[in-house]
Amino acid sequence: MEEQFVARARVSAHDTCPVELLAASLGPGPFSLVLLFVSPEANVLATVSHAALAWPDARIAGCTTAGEISSAGYDDGSIVAVGFHARYFAAETLLVSDLSTLVASELSDALLHLRQTLARESGHFPEEFALLLVDGLSTREDELASALAAGTGAMPLIGGSAGDGARFRETLVFDRDRVLANAAVISVMRSSCPMRTFKMDHIKPTERRMVVTEADPSARIVRRINAEPAVHEYARLIGMHPESINTLTFAIHPLRSAWVSVIMSARSNGFCPRESFCSFLQLMRVWF
Repeated sequence: MEEQFVARARVSAHDTCPVELLAASLGPGPFSLVLLFVSPEANVLATVSHAALAWPDARIAGCTTAGEISSAGYDDGSIVAVGFHARYFAAETLLVSDLSTLVASELSDALLHLRQTLARESGHFPEEFALLLVDGLSTREDELASALAAGTGAMPLIGGSAGDGARFRETLVFDRDRVLANAAVISVMRSSCPMRTFKMDHIKPTERRMVVTEADPSARIVRRINAEPAVHEYARLIGMHPESINTLTFAIHPLRSAWVSVIMSARSNGFCPRESFCSFLQLMRVWF
């Protein structure tokens, strides 16, 4: 039987004992880190609490989702667990419990201290990377990534934002048995396995261009595109009436800059976009 470096499992969010099923599917481990990606349709608090009991020697980290990627492909209404075998990985987590009181110097120092501790304890693992999961409604992804920069140095940092389907009401992150909003968790890992980061998406840009001419970066709101009201100009460029635009429209015609932008909602006075580590600037070129 081929040995797995990383174990993966998927169950329905509506199963009565999801963590028991996940633990049975992942196998005995032991694991240094178990990541949980939990649909908001699940009992999130119970899932995380039971996970901490199911894997007492592992670090637990994760978040709620807006769809999952599992053995079934693009999935929805499921819980996905990823276990990193302790034979090949060492892990520690750093919780940022309140993003509204973020102090960059303190956070970068804490991250650097965690990395140094992990290096002393697991120096036989030469590879290192970090995974960042952050409350998707906090609008603090940019600030957080910037604050972490001094502590990450050349270490690859990957990650994304927690979701809650298409509700946009509450997005949660997990650290061990804690479930928090307006928070983030950074999982730092060392490994004996060679690793590399990569980026991929299925978006193919067209030749159409636009310029965001008025925006509120802190609130992630685009007010004007090409000096016109954002919703009306967006509708004109994709050949639709503004009143016909809905969430499906945004999925079919996303905006793109350095990162793919997912529009959360359209208002009469502008767009409210969602993105990973990239906010709209006052004059930023985008295409779609």
